[in-house]
Amino acid sequence: MSLQIITISHHKATLNELGQWIVNEQLLSSNLAEHLQYLKNQHALNGLWYVATCNRILFVLSGDAPAIAHLSDDTAHFWRNYHPQLSPADIETMTQKSSIYHDAAAVEHLYEVAASVDALVVGEREILRQLRQSYEVCRQAGLIDDTLRLLSENTVNVAKQVYTDTKIGENPVSVVSLALKELNRHHLAHDAKILMVGAGQTMHLVAKLLRAQGYHHFTVFNRTTKNQAIGTLLNIPIQPLSRLAHYREGFDLLVTCVGNSENIIDETLFAALRGDSTAPAYIIDLAIPANISPEVSKQETVHYIAIEKLRDLAHENLNRRRQEIQHAKQIIHAHVKTFSKKKPPTHFGVGNGGNSPKDKSRKK
Repeated sequence: MSLQIITISHHKATLNELGQWIVNEQLLSSNLAEHLQYLKNQHALNGLWYVATCNRILFVLSGDAPAIAHLSDDTAHFWRNYHPQLSPADIETMTQKSSIYHDAAAVEHLYEVAASVDALVVGEREILRQLRQSYEVCRQAGLIDDTLRLLSENTVNVAKQVYTDTKIGENPVSVVSLALKELNRHHLAHDAKILMVGAGQTMHLVAKLLRAQGYHHFTVFNRTTKNQAIGTLLNIPIQPLSRLAHYREGFDLLVTCVGNSENIIDETLFAALRGDSTAPAYIIDLAIPANISPEVSKQETVHYIAIEKLRDLAHENLNRRRQEIQHAKQIIHAHVKTFSKKKPPTHFGVGNGGNSPKDKSRKK
């Protein structure tokens, strides 16, 4: 038995690339659970844990050593089965930008991801919630074996210890708060008209923070009007996305976060939404891929804030917390040493495995 992580993250891929490579229900003829079960069966795996966020695609895999070794030798085959709609060129790019971790190195990498040591925004606790949520989806789909179950339990415990014993999560900064921090540089008036396209958890957080700052003029469009959480928060009805093209009340700030393979707001729609206004337009685009077309984002009167543009802010955050990262890594390394003693009959030692030769950042 062996463990392996195959992952593509913000370290090697752009966030737009990651957004295009993530498999979701819209791309599948079956549901996601069935697709993951197919992937598990195709590669003769014992367990599969799939995590997809705005800045990484990550598979934690367990199985017999030969099956795991085959994945290392032909990662492209794994990605083709994962996303059969992609072109051979895209599969080749995914393969080149993949990182592969084996056994103890895989455990260590997962711990670092969960503890937000490997995050785009170091110290952001959201990744731990995403890991737990994705694990539960895979568990309910019958994809989790005893090895991954135990690994998940230890991962949660290690992350909690890191947050407790270090300052890595002190004054946590999320991508959303980074975006609003950037917006606040422009001193937008509190009576500004805010148009929100999307109503998921990210947008709910945006609305909550904007309302806390004193903003009160919101309009929300979403694919479905069934999710009323943001409507309840703002005390307004959610309007169907199909009606967005008919919206004519204008806006000062446009916030978008709708999962879509193509831009949903092009020059024509943007012009219709703006009407006769010549005032500066502020846009926060939190979607992966971007919801706003490049032609719109590059207009002179548009102040465009997107996840890709938050990298510099995230880098500043990383520098401030670098000392805490070292402390966190010491905690993580100590736990990696004890994991093999707790596991079911899968044996490996710390120092074995490591990154695949395909990963140019391979640790010696």
